[in-house]
Amino acid sequence: MFLRHDVSGTESVESLGDLVAQQTTLMTAEMTDFCAGRRLTLAPFLGPLTATAASVTYATSGTRAVDWQDTTCGGATLSNALALGAAYAPNLGDSVIVVQATYVYKFPPSYTLPSSYTLTRTTYSRPRAGTTVAHS
Repeated sequence: MFLRHDVSGTESVESLGDLVAQQTTLMTAEMTDFCAGRRLTLAPFLGPLTATAASVTYATSGTRAVDWQDTTCGGATLSNALALGAAYAPNLGDSVIVVQATYVYKFPPSYTLPSSYTLTRTTYSRPRAGTTVAHS
């Protein structure tokens, strides 16, 4: 069951990143819907899952920057978003969507393991339109 939960959680985070990367402009209402959909990919596991999405761009001016971060899915602001995305935006003009999620697997009471285990996953997606995803 733990492995199945781990795979479901990874798929959930990848799906969220892909949905964000498909947008040209990400609206808060869309992100709310994406968060709800992400929860469905975890079914039947009901443990809490939080996520943060961020856009990291390597501007043509030669500087990398975090364009925006979205914590609609309950995640905390990523203090290391720039470091996480830098390797995935190696060329001038590149942009990457970074999604980091944390979710909790709760073991059945009969297990001799800890009652829960926290998993953190980070995924990277290229914007599908070939431009930076805006946020409003």
